[in-house]
Amino acid sequence: ASHVRSPAEAMEVLDKHSDEEVGFLQTFNLHRGGSDRQRGEDASADASAENGVGESNAIDLAPPCAEYILSRRLAKVAAQLLGVDGKKEQERVRLYQSCVFSKPAGFGETHWHSDANMVPLDTNRFVTLWLPLRPLHDDDAALVFASGSHRDFSLPYWHSLEGMADLSGREYEVESYDPLDLGDATAHAGWCLHWSPPQPVDCPPRYALSVCYFVDGARRLVAADCRKSPEIEDEWSYRGWLGDIGEGQPARHPALPVVYP
Repeated sequence: ASHVRSPAEAMEVLDKHSDEEVGFLQTFNLHRGGSDRQRGEDASADASAENGVGESNAIDLAPPCAEYILSRRLAKVAAQLLGVDGKKEQERVRLYQSCVFSKPAGFGETHWHSDANMVPLDTNRFVTLWLPLRPLHDDDAALVFASGSHRDFSLPYWHSLEGMADLSGREYEVESYDPLDLGDATAHAGWCLHWSPPQPVDCPPRYALSVCYFVDGARRLVAADCRKSPEIEDEWSYRGWLGDIGEGQPARHPALPVVYP
């Protein structure tokens, strides 16, 4: 799987190794270029760096999309949603990851889930911006949100992911925001449950970019203190830096640059 470079190649691998219904194809952190492979960079230097975008020289090797993903314009939106206004001393926003999603025609639903459930950080201050990479019409598979679910403590405390499949009795406002045009975006809290229906067979593939942020100071989870481990679906995103940060330590690393203020 590490050699897959296109949706067509991904489909070949899936056809060969799996007969399960697939909800989407995903690639991580195009903005990093080769930096995911540069473990061992001095993470301690990150804590004292003043310019977050310049914390890693690997960013200089990144592709053109890095300028957009790392942009202050997007980061400012995330900061406002996270309650970071730049006035409190040393309160900063870090980029956690970026993802490009492809949902080809005929792909199945994306089940209810929360992004933070796949993040090895102990934090509530996490937000995702989701941006379509082509205009999305009423029949495309846009995201559907269970508004307010990020405040529902009892749901993840008592229920497994399978137990979250039916949310009908929890009185959420279930909302979507399609159609979406280029330049539009949705935003959701890290613990907000969201879902996506199948992509109709007569529609072109749906493409989208997600960019995730967290407030500086969030700490790596301490495994011995956790009731369960993060879901491993996004392990590809964080395995390059996780080993450089001790359990219980702030998640400060060149792969997690400060982007605001």
